[in-house]
Amino acid sequence: PVHDHAQNLHNFSDTAALIMQMDLVISVDTSVAHLAAALGVETWILLSHVPDFRWLLKRDDSPWYRSVRLFRQTKPRDWHTVLKQVARECEQRFHSSTTAVTLPASRMNFANELLQQGEWQAAENIYRQEFAIHGGNARLHNNWGVALQKLRRFDEALDSFSLAMQFDPDYVSPHLNKAICLLSLGRFEEGWRLYEWRWKNVQWDSSRRIFSQPLWLGKESLAGKKILIYAEQGLGDTLQFCRLLELLQQRGAEVVFEVPLALLALLRCLPVTVCAMGSAPVDCDFQSPLLSLPLALTIGPELFPQHIPYLSVE
Repeated sequence: PVHDHAQNLHNFSDTAALIMQMDLVISVDTSVAHLAAALGVETWILLSHVPDFRWLLKRDDSPWYRSVRLFRQTKPRDWHTVLKQVARECEQRFHSSTTAVTLPASRMNFANELLQQGEWQAAENIYRQEFAIHGGNARLHNNWGVALQKLRRFDEALDSFSLAMQFDPDYVSPHLNKAICLLSLGRFEEGWRLYEWRWKNVQWDSSRRIFSQPLWLGKESLAGKKILIYAEQGLGDTLQFCRLLELLQQRGAEVVFEVPLALLALLRCLPVTVCAMGSAPVDCDFQSPLLSLPLALTIGPELFPQHIPYLSVE
């Protein structure tokens, strides 16, 4: 949960006031690092391989500020090693007995790095060993499930995601990961239902629109009603799923489709009212994001409108 306070900072007095609320300030070599140190707040400064003269060489403290700790590059442009060290130190500095992750942080971090690097079998080996030694928790089973899915061990991956959900029912990632795994396997009913958890994910929630009209997920009749469908996520998603709008028309709905400006001219070939993002009419009865329609319509690919082309250009 990152909080951006930039809009509240108009001068260095504001910045100093914010710093005084912090347990720790982490910064590269900027005036903010000096300000935090001058205020006596614990400050970690990340330094390039050849730093400014004031930080001297071959030491992790500073003669100028007692509250400063220095983290140095060991070779030019290598911030990765520095950030790994800072991450380890943060875990030790702020580790609490109430934290959800009870496994040794170094082993879990190493496994997670392997996962990011595509070393899926090596990561899976560590997750399995840590489970045997320490038992499970939500993050372990979620990440383990990702590794298993990459290894195409889909049934095991689904079981692992389900265990993660049992450990922490509010943890978003295993719900989404399980949804994507189920959809990949063609298990659409449960997959589309879990896919609604995307709105609890910060990355996807940024594309959600807020309207006063009720969300339509298939329960209410659309006969004689006007429904607003808005595009979400990528342009490819919009091109793939826009064919579902005719199924809404078959249910008697008047459809308004709100699309990104880049697709506005092309999608005006659709037999619905197409408008640019942010210009939808306010007199609609219902609204729905585009990728919720497969759930609302309870369909898989076999029931998608099959007439192609469904798009045309002059």
